[in-house]
Amino acid sequence: MTAASARIAIACQGGGTHTAFTAGVLGRLLRHYDRRQQRLEGQPAHLLGLSGTSGGAISALLAWYALLTDASPTDLLNEFWTGNAATEWLDVLLNRALVNVSRLEGFVTLPEISPYTFESFLALSPPPIRGLLDGAGRIRHLLEQHVDFARLPDLVGLNPAPRLLVAAVDVTSGDFKVFKSDAQPCEITPDALLASAALPTMFEAVDIGGHFFWDGLFSQNPPIHDFLSTTLSRDDKPDEIWIVQINPEAAAAVPRTVPEILDRRNELGGNLSLNQEVHFILRLNALIRGLRQRERGLDLHPDFKQAESFLRRRAAGTLEWEV
Repeated sequence: MTAASARIAIACQGGGTHTAFTAGVLGRLLRHYDRRQQRLEGQPAHLLGLSGTSGGAISALLAWYALLTDASPTDLLNEFWTGNAATEWLDVLLNRALVNVSRLEGFVTLPEISPYTFESFLALSPPPIRGLLDGAGRIRHLLEQHVDFARLPDLVGLNPAPRLLVAAVDVTSGDFKVFKSDAQPCEITPDALLASAALPTMFEAVDIGGHFFWDGLFSQNPPIHDFLSTTLSRDDKPDEIWIVQINPEAAAAVPRTVPEILDRRNELGGNLSLNQEVHFILRLNALIRGLRQRERGLDLHPDFKQAESFLRRRAAGTLEWEV
């Protein structure tokens, strides 16, 4: 890596099927990325990692796998999302039914059904019906069609970068979990991707090693601060973090109808962890700039001045504590 080469990480926010947009963004960003020459759009660049949550994690996985196998990220992403489209007549009917039911929300009272309700029914159903209604199984099949998970440990051993991080949350403990490609052993499995995409109203919690996981929307959406872990060397940390964001920050007007309210609630919830992680990084950057300014005898950054003031007032006994 040359001295002028930028170290980059790309974080992909989750958002269900909206993350087909993420696939298009990743395809464009990486269209002219040469991993071996470490050049992006003809400029020196080194992609250190990708991360994602839910559908964003699936798109990040496909782009990452394509880079490790010297395939085209654009082609692999397009193939997956094309395969995910409703094209068979049964899929089309089911898709239209779900869309029409969702449009009734806010106008009539709809039953809320747990994904565990039909466990016995699915187990007794003939294979065609069972396969049609087994959403998690269909996603697993699509993933395994496009990614050879058995090859991943060897590929990761040969290619330490880029890393892949996938977010989920432990349902019972509430602990955030990031599945990592560079863990020993490699934690990137079909179950890890299904865990990250397990919306609790649609899919059962995913059992991994006796722990049950739900969608990463409830933990890190997407993982960012793990790119800056203190266990990593300076060369393994990015200079730039590019975020592919699905949920808009601002709304044009106050939502009034039930669908509008639910949409805005989901947007705000989806951005909550993202904004917290970004704010944390921005504050650290500001403090680091303050330290550098202090060393050079320049005016201090306001955040650093507050830290200086805190220490002076504490030493003088004039600090008022909140209790």
